[in-house]
Amino acid sequence: MSELVTAAQQGTSISKITTLHDGRIISVINQPVAGGGWVATHEDVTNKVKADEAKKEQQRQRDAALSNMSQGLAMFDASARLVVCNQRFLKMYGLPSEIVKPGCLFRGVIACRIKNDNFFTDDIETFISDLRAKLDRGMTVKKFSNLRDGRIISIVDHPTADGGWVTTHEDVTELRRAEERISYAAHHDALTDLANRTQFGVQLDRALKRLGRGEHFAVLYLDLDNFKFINDTFGHLSGDELLKAVAGRLQNCVRKLDTLARLGGDEFGIIQTAVEQPSDVAYLAVRIQEALREPYDIADHRIIVDASIGIAMSPDNGVESEQLLKSADLAMYQAKANGRGTFCFFEPEMDTRVKARSALEFELRQAIMCGQFELHYQPVVNLRDGTITGCEALLRWYHPERGMISPAEFIPIAEETGLIDQLGDWALRTACAEAVSWPDNIKIAVNVSPVQFRNQALGLTVIGALAASGLPARRLELDYRDGYHS
Repeated sequence: MSELVTAAQQGTSISKITTLHDGRIISVINQPVAGGGWVATHEDVTNKVKADEAKKEQQRQRDAALSNMSQGLAMFDASARLVVCNQRFLKMYGLPSEIVKPGCLFRGVIACRIKNDNFFTDDIETFISDLRAKLDRGMTVKKFSNLRDGRIISIVDHPTADGGWVTTHEDVTELRRAEERISYAAHHDALTDLANRTQFGVQLDRALKRLGRGEHFAVLYLDLDNFKFINDTFGHLSGDELLKAVAGRLQNCVRKLDTLARLGGDEFGIIQTAVEQPSDVAYLAVRIQEALREPYDIADHRIIVDASIGIAMSPDNGVESEQLLKSADLAMYQAKANGRGTFCFFEPEMDTRVKARSALEFELRQAIMCGQFELHYQPVVNLRDGTITGCEALLRWYHPERGMISPAEFIPIAEETGLIDQLGDWALRTACAEAVSWPDNIKIAVNVSPVQFRNQALGLTVIGALAASGLPARRLELDYRDGYHS
């Protein structure tokens, strides 16, 4: 009370806020009046205080949100003046807070960025005019900015209802680089770093589109000869090193405008562009084979490898990617058939031969299932006394429509497809089963393909045939030669 009296005498008003037990907030103002007294007013300001506190809390939350954003953010009003920006925006471009602050013009922000060497434009007014024109049409403007220090910034300008706009800036450098790495990995071979089959197809389609401008090109399909033998002999690590060395030599043979790819395994593809005549491609094929034939020193081993190359010319041999690849592939197999280590241009007759071979392979599989094979026995005669000492089992295929088919026709296919193991097993078991009923002094000779000898299960097959038939092992001879062809 004495405080109020003193204040009244001095003509000083006293204000205070009181919180009642029920939570209400009362504002009390004691105003002095003439004569030494005072007037006290009491106002319930509960809602007003709570509203102010809520507003402060919202401001605090907004400031916290802006401060913790991973993106730089700035808001401009309809007059292109800065309303608010966060620290991330300032730090991203090294902008001074004493200049870039609420009220400064967008033009000033851009000028600061140009001064800091992280904004590229020859005409600020044109840049601002173009941006405002798009925002005024309600467009959200998205772009990427490449800074001089190598950073990549994603910028999104979004118009607001009051005629201004909000701009967000995000450093996406690592994200874009990761995307580039993923994209690169998706189109390149991990071992050799060459283009892979996917990228080869993309480049092939592009080359085909250029045919309309009169450009010719060639597709070269390359396969290393006897690579499986090298891989099995020296190990897969040495095989991988050899593939990388081959890739390096191939790169030295082609031009930058050509495409070199590893298509899988030991197969490589080349798109030779701007070809004027077949001799251009033949010259490249010769250069490749000369380069690849030089010895390789890998893991203390000196390895020599050769390659068979098939060539398809476009548009002469095709105007579609699949057709060209197939033609080059067929030519490559013809090169192998011609003795390996050479190159061969595609010819239409190759397709006919391949179709005939495919048909024969299908019929061969059917023949195995249907039991169309026979064994013929050729006596082995002792020239001194004219006695028969044994018989050689000869495999024959009697086709129900074509009649007897020569082993020279079907054995190579059986060897290439792996069917020779089934045929050889059947021939061995059948020969042993029939020979067991012959006189004890008569031996049976069964021809075994070199492919069968590479099968580690051959020994078990022989033991199984002898055990099943009861034929003594001394009466069985295995001929390691391509005897089925006789």
